[in-house]
Amino acid sequence: MNQIQTAPGNGLEVLASVKKQIDMLADQCRNVVISDEQSLERAKSLAKQAKLIENYIEDKRKELTKPILDRKKAIDDLAKSLTKDLTEAVKHLREQILFYEQEQER
Repeated sequence: MNQIQTAPGNGLEVLASVKKQIDMLADQCRNVVISDEQSLERAKSLAKQAKLIENYIEDKRKELTKPILDRKKAIDDLAKSLTKDLTEAVKHLREQILFYEQEQER
């Protein structure tokens, strides 16, 4: 398993297609007993394969979530810009109310 085999499809299908490889690799990693140079090299090879899969999944996760996070940021920025003036006006109003009430207590 030197290459990551993925199925065609949307991002989630691609990630799901890697699951079988992950399960097989995890079983191989659990079953390794290092007792000589050959088994040491096998263990290192498995660790390298695992790292490749981890990196692939992380890269794919970022690729899939980026458009969603970008859209969320755009929505948040728009909402903030729409309410900015009102928020500042209400803050000013509350300061005036507080000032007036404090003056009345004197």
